[in-house]
Amino acid sequence: MGSLAICYDDSMSHDFRFMNADDVDVCGQEVLTVRPSTAYHLSAYIIFTLIFLGILSVILGYHYHADLPDKTPLYMTEWFENLDGEIMFFLGILEAFLLLFVLMARSFYRKSLNPRSWLLKATNNGLYIQFRSFLNQNFDEKDKTVLFIPAAQVSSVQEVRFTRVRKKMSNATEYEFVKVLDIDVRRLDMDKIQEEIHKELRRETSSRSRWNDSPVSIEGKTLLRLDWSGMSPGIRNFVRKMKRWYMTKPFKKLKRQDEQKLYNKVYDEGDILKALRDGQKIEAIAIARKVHGFGLKEAKEHVDNLDLLSSSE
Repeated sequence: MGSLAICYDDSMSHDFRFMNADDVDVCGQEVLTVRPSTAYHLSAYIIFTLIFLGILSVILGYHYHADLPDKTPLYMTEWFENLDGEIMFFLGILEAFLLLFVLMARSFYRKSLNPRSWLLKATNNGLYIQFRSFLNQNFDEKDKTVLFIPAAQVSSVQEVRFTRVRKKMSNATEYEFVKVLDIDVRRLDMDKIQEEIHKELRRETSSRSRWNDSPVSIEGKTLLRLDWSGMSPGIRNFVRKMKRWYMTKPFKKLKRQDEQKLYNKVYDEGDILKALRDGQKIEAIAIARKVHGFGLKEAKEHVDNLDLLSSSE
């Protein structure tokens, strides 16, 4: 959060538009900025690193316990001697996975420090929403990844918390608890916004590497949803400060029956593409049947064509 001064061109503030992140000019306005929490990502990096080092010390102690100094407590030496090969094999595999998590946490932390890694800039003139994930800031900086919504077109903002399906498996369903900011808007071309969000989801770097992370989604005909996981400031604090500029609705925690309504949302073509990108082809076929009213064979052909088109881009 912060305030910036000098030069702001107010003549551009009344039209909904897409823009480059470098063209966002909030000079002369009070602005609330939402960005990845460096403390959150640093904490994750430190925790994974400490666990990794702890298990590494056990592995090294097992292999070199005979060479431990004479002053080493007897109970520690006996503990290392009682470890067997199966336990060490398991710890070795666990250590490999932990190393992967350490490297990922380090990458997340470094990316959270990038000045371009912000999600939302709120002013009394309007909202600047960046739909490029902070994990993909290595992409072309010239892309138009910011949506500007004039204040007059923002009906309300609201904090919402619920559980959602994270992964569907044959014998179980994995859920995750999320907190989001719902922005109710009016008189916006939601199809155009959806198109730009999906264009970002399909975009790849020259190395064809990307994170399948989309911080902004569209729910229904008038709702923009911003994923607040790992963001700073806290969502409740942010909504409280937004009261001076926009209408805010009370915090809502969805109950199980409300969550089921949320899962039965209206899908569109972009949801098919997202399911394909996440490797969930069966889910993509199911969504295609809902969107277009296809039979199973038609839906499969439609998804196969989309898959071929995406892989050829």
